[in-house]
Amino acid sequence: MKKKLYVGNLSFETTESDLKELFGQAGSVETVRIITDHDTGRSRGFGFVEMQDGGDKAITEMNGKDFKGRALTVNEARPMSSRDSRGGGFKRERMNEWLEEGHRAFVLNLANVPYVDSFGLGQLLTIWPSIRNRGGQLILLHPTDHVQTLFQITKLNTIFNISAEEAHAVRSVRTKAFETGLHAISAKSSLP
Repeated sequence: MKKKLYVGNLSFETTESDLKELFGQAGSVETVRIITDHDTGRSRGFGFVEMQDGGDKAITEMNGKDFKGRALTVNEARPMSSRDSRGGGFKRERMNEWLEEGHRAFVLNLANVPYVDSFGLGQLLTIWPSIRNRGGQLILLHPTDHVQTLFQITKLNTIFNISAEEAHAVRSVRTKAFETGLHAISAKSSLP
């Protein structure tokens, strides 16, 4: 029976050919796709293998298996619609949509964000190069004391433009934006 498998914790050097050969030991491999960052082209460390047969055997044999120095995570892929959605006001996907539409100036209002977890930091660190590489600007506005402390501890305050004054932030992005399209984003309760 045909199965699509999620394969995680891949070494960044792993190729699609490597996965096809590895999973071919368990059954007939139809397609292999390693997911890459759309800005850098670098592997994101996970991918998908579609197997015509042998999917259950591959899960049993490959999950936890050491491959290129990493213990693989292998399970049946879930459909996109059934994945859990993360809360919060900031969405990397929405920022990417705005970038595709040509917007380059962003003010992210963190005034009501009590904390930022590792997922939220990852979202910020992923979207920032996309904005910067397209000549855009991101200003983080009104971070709470807790969030400001986190940025100081992680030294992210040296990377991000952080402002305490909304008028200054808006003036700054309007002055430096290459194209029109200021987007103010207000997070409601937390930045995931």
